[in-house]
Amino acid sequence: MLFGVFQVGVGGPGGWTIIYELELHLGCEPDILVPDLAGWRAGRLVDRDDEDEPFITVIPD
Repeated sequence: MLFGVFQVGVGGPGGWTIIYELELHLGCEPDILVPDLAGWRAGRLVDRDDEDEPFITVIPD
């Protein structure tokens, strides 16, 4: 079960942040994507608690 291992984007093995069904805005004229899962290595994704945007602009690993 994925949620037991990764706790829905909090920590995770190997220093990864995994988020499900998020909205990604990529590029200067943003292409909007909504993948089932996306993951970032530790330190690449800023702390999302302070952000007001409901989307992420950092390309997943």
